[in-house]
This record gives sequence, structure tokens and C-alpha cells, in this order.
Amino acid sequence: MHGVLSKARPDELKDSMLMYSVKKGLNQLSQQLLSSEHSDADLDHNSAHKEHILEFVGFMMITFILLLYLTIGSYMEIKMFRWGHETGIIILCGILLSVIVASVENE
Repeated sequence: MHGVLSKARPDELKDSMLMYSVKKGLNQLSQQLLSSEHSDADLDHNSAHKEHILEFVGFMMITFILLLYLTIGSYMEIKMFRWGHETGIIILCGILLSVIVASVENE
């Protein structure tokens, strides 16, 4: 593995290090959520922790939509579509994602 990283370009190395740190953070976060040892004093801390998790999930959703926008826009530029625009497609994807999140939240 060391030989692979030494041959990588600096931007690829930076991206792989970022992905590693994100995976490590998500792993720690999921382990904290799955631990079942909570006392009454931890309830306020847990609700604050849950808010941070929701903020992080919201940030990841916005980032996903942005990446999807760039990908669809690039694809449409390459294929030279005669109709449609990437903004309209992303708006429809955002509406669909909102409906899915609202339905999951209500269950």
C-alpha cells in the first residue's frame, strides 16, 4: 500500500487522506450512536449530539446535490442535449429527495 501512495499525485493523496478521515469520523460517530449506555444526565448531551448529526447529514446532502449537479451538467455538455437543463433536473432530484426525507421522518 505504501508503494501505491508514493506514486499518487499530490491531489489524489490529499483526496484519499480526506476520505480516510471522513470514514474514520463516520465510524466513530456510528459507534457512539450504537452504544446503549446512557444515563439521565446524558439526555441533554445526546439531544445536542443528535442536532450535530442532523447538521452533518444536511451538509452531506447539500454536498451530494452539488456533486450531482456538476456530474449531470458535465454529462449534458458532453452529449450536447438539445432540450432540458441540468438545473431543472437537479431541482426535480431535490424535490424527490425532500419527499423521501419527509416520508422517512414521519414514519
